[in-house]
Amino acid sequence: ESMRSGITDNGRMLLGGDFELSSLHVAPDKDLLDKLRQTASLSEIIQMRAMLGTEHAAIRKLVELKAVDEAYPLVGIVELSPPQKLREALADKGAVVAPALLRATGLSVGDKAQLGEITITVRGVLDSEPDQTISFVSFGPRLMVSTATLNESGLRQDGAFITYRNRAVVKQAGQLEDIITELGKAVENTHIRLRTTVSAAGAFDRFIERAER
Repeated sequence: ESMRSGITDNGRMLLGGDFELSSLHVAPDKDLLDKLRQTASLSEIIQMRAMLGTEHAAIRKLVELKAVDEAYPLVGIVELSPPQKLREALADKGAVVAPALLRATGLSVGDKAQLGEITITVRGVLDSEPDQTISFVSFGPRLMVSTATLNESGLRQDGAFITYRNRAVVKQAGQLEDIITELGKAVENTHIRLRTTVSAAGAFDRFIERAER
């Protein structure tokens, strides 16, 4: 019960913003995002499955790749070990990883690994990720890189199973309801899905109910 209460109160933290526009394979329309920037701050997250190869041992591991821009996270903070700013950790083909990835591959902070066509450097371990709980299905340990690193890797190809998530924090809280209403109409019957803090909290609440049965 206390967990449900916390989920309801922290829907904004779980979602990573006031609302999210998500789509599969194809990013939301640029014109829609440009219009949204007039009333909200945006952050784009790109998620996909990828194979990570280690250099010191012939190990390949399926990972859940998360590429973030410099605005991420809009809500909350990412805590790393050793302590450092996320932007600095991800610079120059840097990456931060879930502890499970180190255990599965034998990698350590400072080691290099192969991601697509490039070599990345493990700069830190993810201790806390504000929007992590919103993902109920994981295909492997988390690997976080910058959007620039993902673009250089060659992994963004036609047909790749990619999820685009554009989180938003409105500039004036009083406009939130009107913005969501207008967006709901704009994305109706399109490839874009609108998620709000209410739906994020509700989805997790249903997840808890199933787990408790």
